[in-house]
Amino acid sequence: MTKKKQKRTKNNIVPSGTKETTYNVDPESYIKKTPVWNFNKLDFEHSKWCPQRCDNFIEVVIKKLKHYEGMTWQEIDAAAGGKRRGTNNHLIPIDKLCKEARDRLLEVLKIYDDEIYSLRLDGTTRLFGIRNDRVFNMIWYDPDHEICPTKKK
Repeated sequence: MTKKKQKRTKNNIVPSGTKETTYNVDPESYIKKTPVWNFNKLDFEHSKWCPQRCDNFIEVVIKKLKHYEGMTWQEIDAAAGGKRRGTNNHLIPIDKLCKEARDRLLEVLKIYDDEIYSLRLDGTTRLFGIRNDRVFNMIWYDPDHEICPTKKK
């Protein structure tokens, strides 16, 4: 009859039964990264907010996105300008969008997020999408600031 060898752990340490995370990810780490553009959710079917409304998509949209690629999300979020105070690019609660946009997000696009991201291209032109980590999932091209209209003073 042979004796069974008893297994030894490294350094004779007996595991306690609890797990420890060895790799921690900062949930805010995306703000230090440059953006990535995704067009999978782009709404080509909407008559007013589809990219086909842009006569010169490369000049107006792609060149601006290329400019943003040289910035981190923190820099994009902090960008300010225009006539009003505040940032040009920011999250907007879904309940602040016009009814048509809210309904389309839920019923047609099946997007149930609480917020949507607005990316300013120029005076009234915006790109709206969902920002997931460093990826901006473009949904709409809004040349007339209709999706989230501002109140005039």
